[in-house]
Amino acid sequence: MRSVLAAMLAVVMTLSLLPAQVLAAPAEKADAKEQIEAFIIRMYRNTLDREPDADGLAFWVDLLTSGTIDGANTAAGFINSPEFQAKGLDDEAFLTVMYDAFFGREADAEGWDFWLGLMKSGYTRGQVLSGFVNLPEFTGLCEQFGILRGMMDPEGTPYNAGITRFVSRLYTKCLGRPAESEGLYYWVQMIATGQFTPMRVATKEFFFSDEFQSKERTDAEYLEVLYQTFFDRGSDAEGLAYWQNWLDQGIPRSEIIYGFANSNEFHAVMDDCGLPFVIEHEFDPKVPSKNAYDYTSTLRGLQGDNTSYEHGFWNVVINEYIGGGTAYEFEGQTYQFNYLQLKNLAESVIIPLNNQKKTVNMVFLLRLTSGQEYLVDEGSRVQGYAYYMPATTGAGRQTLRAFWSWFSTTLAAMGGRIDNYIYGNEANSTFYCYESSFNAGEKGRKYGVGFYDMYEQVMASDPDARCSIAIDHSWNLYWAPESVLPARDFLGSCVNYLNTKGDVKWYISTHLYPVSLDNASVWWGSPDAVQSDDTHVFDASNLRTITEYIKNVYGPSHRIMLTEQGFTRAQGAEIQAASLAYAYYAAKYNDMVDCFIINTENAGGALDFRLTPTAQQVWDWLEDGNQQHKAWIDNTCLQTIGISSWNQVIPNYAG
Repeated sequence: MRSVLAAMLAVVMTLSLLPAQVLAAPAEKADAKEQIEAFIIRMYRNTLDREPDADGLAFWVDLLTSGTIDGANTAAGFINSPEFQAKGLDDEAFLTVMYDAFFGREADAEGWDFWLGLMKSGYTRGQVLSGFVNLPEFTGLCEQFGILRGMMDPEGTPYNAGITRFVSRLYTKCLGRPAESEGLYYWVQMIATGQFTPMRVATKEFFFSDEFQSKERTDAEYLEVLYQTFFDRGSDAEGLAYWQNWLDQGIPRSEIIYGFANSNEFHAVMDDCGLPFVIEHEFDPKVPSKNAYDYTSTLRGLQGDNTSYEHGFWNVVINEYIGGGTAYEFEGQTYQFNYLQLKNLAESVIIPLNNQKKTVNMVFLLRLTSGQEYLVDEGSRVQGYAYYMPATTGAGRQTLRAFWSWFSTTLAAMGGRIDNYIYGNEANSTFYCYESSFNAGEKGRKYGVGFYDMYEQVMASDPDARCSIAIDHSWNLYWAPESVLPARDFLGSCVNYLNTKGDVKWYISTHLYPVSLDNASVWWGSPDAVQSDDTHVFDASNLRTITEYIKNVYGPSHRIMLTEQGFTRAQGAEIQAASLAYAYYAAKYNDMVDCFIINTENAGGALDFRLTPTAQQVWDWLEDGNQQHKAWIDNTCLQTIGISSWNQVIPNYAG
């Protein structure tokens, strides 16, 4: 059997085209109560075939006047009344009443056959009643008498009239227009069936909608809409100054809205509609940002683990999100993105980390994929590399700009946020970010173009997010043929481009692997890792040299996130454990470093980064506050390194 809803949708188009169904022009405006009385008298006559008694008329008029019920509730009340049911009408007589009571006319042949056919095939009278009440003709009839129509579910049960009233006022107060039938029916259903709370519909769904966001409003205009929607009144001078002060201090509108939504005045509005008041987001303008980096107490993180530590790290392959059937309008063009892919990522990884106040670090990578070649830098579409430089011109660049806008705004609408957007992986490396010029200046400039495209869109939806430049530890090392460019030169070229764009708040995501990945002994004194800005490579032994360079040349606001480091177990458990402790302390006591996330995968051969039991014990006990555990770490690791104190190798060590 077809669903009633499908049947109704099918008949709407048919019936709306028939001239016989055009309603009479609305009567001249009269007193609202008189209009409601006329509506009730009409219902008595057209359904019960009699004039109303005084008590009955007063009863229905009072309910409609107070907003306790709407047209749909009234229709159900009359049709389901014992008096109407006692008539024992056959299907034809029942349909005659439906047309007369709810459409105000006789049936047309096509419509009559349609509804009668449904009833003969097994549709209940409640389902047919729902079909009539939810159609535009009954809307017109209700409007004629100044009554809110309301909604019925497909089985004929009216939704709470307060829900309809609540959604209708959101359209008029927030969007500044009357509700269209489809939108009203959708949001009423979402609330009535428990899929969305009224609070969520009022905040995220209406105020964060494309329609609302597309209208440019001054702060004063925005606040006035908030007053009308959540306080049901205009602004007062004192209150307006209070909220404007928060906006002037940099509190975003997306936060201010919850100061209004969580108020006693909005509570009263929802009470009046008979709806539950549930606070879904606490308004706290005193919090300087929503970025979880501002609240973490340790640097520890583990790649691929979103529960155990304070920092989480995941890869995102951009190609998997482009296409997929969800339309998105951006700068006058329509793009298709994979909503379900993002929804899965948000619900399985991002939001759980957000809820636990753990940082979300995500590196965005681009593959050279058949059918998506245009996304890759035009001169770099050569097979054989892991990841590629994104396009910085043409349709590819524009699609990627649309992607960043869609990704960040859609994620925000889902209730999730990324604390650290990392643009590519080890971008000065050919294998992880292939670009054909193999020139640090040219590659850095291209990277800067793409980085800024990401930054611009992300900041528009989440100004508290970090956007990070990705480099490896090859600080001044040029690996030929066409392998790795010097990270310092690459970074400089990128930043030179970003400086042309104004005050760009960029960060750095890098990796603190040992000089030789197959040798975990970071203390062995490699000639490639020295205490100088001109060092070939940086690792735990000379990390401070590089962070001081960043601080002195670019400023201390450009924080360093160590988002990937691993220490091979090939030389034994003691060396792996000591190297892990050494590197962690080098990061912990460096005032420029904000996280230390380890890679514990087996990459094959000597690059087995899985933690041995000894290293795992070090990792678990590093900061647990137990002095016996601390003594065990010191005794185990210092002896392996061949020193008597961490102060000998860790500047500013204070353990």
